[in-house]
Amino acid sequence: AINYRYQFADFELDTQLGTLVRNHNEELKLPWLSYQLLSTLLAAAPAILSQQQLLEKVWPDTVVGAETLK
Repeated sequence: AINYRYQFADFELDTQLGTLVRNHNEELKLPWLSYQLLSTLLAAAPAILSQQQLLEKVWPDTVVGAETLK
């Protein structure tokens, strides 16, 4: 089964619905790239992703410099 709900601190990210909720009722709107980065990091947890892995997963069809990732 694919995990699509991630809970951390007071947050829940639901990748099936594309929502980030704080304290069970406050939905937060993230910019698209921020959402992609967060969901990629949560899906890989507790593993640590390299810069190259992040670039490949979040920006698959774009040439991005290391400064952008920082």
